[in-house]
Amino acid sequence: MYRSLYLPGTSASANLSSAAYTDCNGTAFDVKVTKKINEASTDTQGYVGYSESKKRISVVMRGSMTTAHYLNDIDILLSDPELSGVNFPEDAKIMLGISKTWGSVHDEVVSEVKSLVKKYPEYSLEATGHSLGGSPTYISYVALSQVFPEKKVIGNAMAAYPIGNQAFADFGSSQNGTLNRGNNADDGVPVTIQLSLLRISANTVQNLYATIPGFKHYERNTIVPGPKTPVSSVKANVTILVQLVMGRSV
Repeated sequence: MYRSLYLPGTSASANLSSAAYTDCNGTAFDVKVTKKINEASTDTQGYVGYSESKKRISVVMRGSMTTAHYLNDIDILLSDPELSGVNFPEDAKIMLGISKTWGSVHDEVVSEVKSLVKKYPEYSLEATGHSLGGSPTYISYVALSQVFPEKKVIGNAMAAYPIGNQAFADFGSSQNGTLNRGNNADDGVPVTIQLSLLRISANTVQNLYATIPGFKHYERNTIVPGPKTPVSSVKANVTILVQLVMGRSV
């Protein structure tokens, strides 16, 4: 199920996603953090926790901050996804950078969510994140839906780029949950940057991936309001990305 309407929950998810960029200990807004994710082999970070006020268990992944993150961002070779508890269609493909990223923490996250579900059986489940954290939301949403079919699952992918082919997108859309894909109208990423060897002009950097043959979003964008990201930091991040693409040192 896909919802294209603006929902207050997307702003709450943006807050949780922003907390993933910090060393949040104990709480992240209304969420009590029970498990911090920090997988060194793939440099993957995030956290799992629960909100008593919303009666919801949340899985939140962090976006790009390091060279390893940007390398995962551009590792677009399509591969066959394999995750415990998830039955992918034979023709579903996802980019290797995200497959490695989520695959390295999948079992750890699922184990923690199972523990919380046992303690709070009436709680719903949420997957969210921004950018490199938003794109794994596409697959964490699928994973939660598949592993916990009896649960209400919502995914809020913020400024997420597509991670797989049409078969994967169709598979994601077929899950018995709700997936919202939102972009912040003032994210700072919607800029036009002129570089010496590459011109980037798009609503969001994530839309660059949508122009690559074989990559498909679940559905359309939802533009949501929110705090602005400094353009200077976006330029720096995109410059790093382009340098990596062009084979230059960072």
